Amino acid sequence: APLLELEITCDKPTAILAARLCDVGPSGEVTRVTYGLLNLSHRDSHENLQPMEAGRSYRISLAMNEIGYSFPSGHRIRLSISTAYWPIALPAPERATLTLQAQASHLHLPIRMPQPSDDELQAFDVPEGFPLMATTVLKPGNVERFVHIDPLSRQVTVTVKRDDGSVRLDPIGTVVGHAKHMIFSVAENDPSTVRTEVYERFEGGRGAWQTAVEGRTVLTATKTDFHLQIDFNAIENGERIFCKSWSEKIPRDLV
Repeated sequence: APLLELEITCDKPTAILAARLCDVGPSGEVTRVTYGLLNLSHRDSHENLQPMEAGRSYRISLAMNEIGYSFPSGHRIRLSISTAYWPIALPAPERATLTLQAQASHLHLPIRMPQPSDDELQAFDVPEGFPLMATTVLKPGNVERFVHIDPLSRQVTVTVKRDDGSVRLDPIGTVVGHAKHMIFSVAENDPSTVRTEVYERFEGGRGAWQTAVEGRTVLTATKTDFHLQIDFNAIENGERIFCKSWSEKIPRDLV
């Protein structure tokens, strides 16, 4: 896997280090090859967290996700480093500034050169698996994505609407469906405004018997805690037969 070694200082007790390795084509198009994330308070261990000391220099190693990739001739390799990668990673409690010592930092890219034995490599066999059940698509699925930026508050909202449609399992006549709605929002200069809402619904039924389960989770955060609100419903033949709502407060503990 690509390995990034950085010499950095940080002005806050914790921060997110996000690195992206990209392929930049001749006309400027960019393909993300792989990326890596590290909470800097986890730099030595995921069990014994240590806050960063302001002004102190640290040697940080960040292994990116493993990948096999060939950069075409004429393309450039781009490395991007930031202190946020929202909404993939929640922002740190405070905005942090990292100072990078470029001359003491390195990117290690493992390279596999062509070998004479490559011509003798055998193709993989067809993977084994259980025969797929015959199905009929009753409603095709689709995915919609929206990004909204409030010009006054600089609140950024990303909405993803995923509908997997509905499918009939032909041998048993059961119809199943699934839908998911995700909303991520945060103000540009205020990590404490981060909010994630996920609504999900599963449906299944056959004839007069129809069931569904649906859940909604909302995650917000302050400088010291995460707050979770969870709602769950079970529905049979259009009637709610079970529901539960609860909330949780989770200390951030340098997250």
